[in-house]
Amino acid sequence: MFRQEINLYHYFETPRTSGNLLTWKRYWLLNMAVFVLLTIIYLASMIENTYLANKAKELHLQSASYQTEFQKLKSSLPQLFFNKNTEEAVKSMRSELAAQKEILAILSRHEPFSEVLASFSRSIVPNLWLTNISIQKNGDEITVKGNSVGNNVDEFIAKIDQDKLLKNFNVKLNNVKNNDVTDANTKLTFEITMTRHKYE
Repeated sequence: MFRQEINLYHYFETPRTSGNLLTWKRYWLLNMAVFVLLTIIYLASMIENTYLANKAKELHLQSASYQTEFQKLKSSLPQLFFNKNTEEAVKSMRSELAAQKEILAILSRHEPFSEVLASFSRSIVPNLWLTNISIQKNGDEITVKGNSVGNNVDEFIAKIDQDKLLKNFNVKLNNVKNNDVTDANTKLTFEITMTRHKYE
């Protein structure tokens, strides 16, 4: 038999240590890369915010311009176009037209108040003065109050009856106070009501 030697001890080598994946150098480079990326993101967001703010300002100015144009257009067109309830708007316009027609009819039918006052000034007699003139019912009723010294109220009423504008009224003398006409210096207080003759 041949002699055989068996080595029961294994040959151990020093284990190779794998290189450290995260060295200090790589750590700082990674931090710098993250910082640069965040800086880029921040700058991009700032630019976008500035752009959006300018865009919002531009749109606000444009909206104000459109509102001004709309108000000009609205003032030049009838309110009927901007009313949700068209039927109510038409009724309102009809009532306004009716009121305007009534005013025109009154003005065309009656004399202006200034003409009535001018007629009273033409009818005044000596020692008589008016203290109050009330024109009511669109000029169909006139109440005149005044004072006189002596009995000259009848002369004043006679002049009213002769005036071309006031002769269309029924004249009535009311509330005469101190009507003792024996003394020429007696002061009288009177009230005259005048009602226009009804048109046939």
